[in-house]
Amino acid sequence: MHELLDISFSFQCRSTRLNKIGQNPIILRISFRSERRDIFTGLSCHKKDWNSQLDKVGLTGKAAGAINRNLDIILRKANDAFDNLRFSDEPFSIDELVDKIKGKENKPTLLIDFLEEGNQRMLKRVNVEITQATYYKYRRSLQHMQEFLQTEFRVKNYILNKVDAKFLEKYFHFLRTTRNISNNTAIKYIVFVKTIFSPAIRDGILKVDPFRACD
Repeated sequence: MHELLDISFSFQCRSTRLNKIGQNPIILRISFRSERRDIFTGLSCHKKDWNSQLDKVGLTGKAAGAINRNLDIILRKANDAFDNLRFSDEPFSIDELVDKIKGKENKPTLLIDFLEEGNQRMLKRVNVEITQATYYKYRRSLQHMQEFLQTEFRVKNYILNKVDAKFLEKYFHFLRTTRNISNNTAIKYIVFVKTIFSPAIRDGILKVDPFRACD
């Protein structure tokens, strides 16, 4: 059994069922904050060959060695998934951990994608609530953000939930220096981003309002 903080991983060979080849399936058991989940590993062996003290097949030979090596890989993947969630500084449940181990976790919302969607919403408001000129400013705001990500982080996109007050301060500094934009215009570009972000803040996609510290 592997234990870390309030998490434990263990392998078990189920004696209550057999697979198509007459062997017992090996499962990964996860215990986290008084909850428990079992994940089928896709591996199996005969119950009599399982060493419950070592959490592995107790035989020697190529077949047993291959199973045990795969169990080591699965355990490392489970540990990595737990560490990724633990160090994200975001609360998570055992089901989210299971999804991450299985590779089924929801993909994070990305900043540029969200701004693009916001600009599409703005386009529908042209000549209804905003002017064409205002819409073009939203488009320029998106272009500035793309340039900022390339300059500051060397990336084409950024996880939306990582946008915080420090990120916005860097973006404002980029507008004022690298883009040589006046203070008032730079503030307007920040406001454009805030307007696009409003649904994410309202709907809880952004867990913390990054603009609160900027007001």
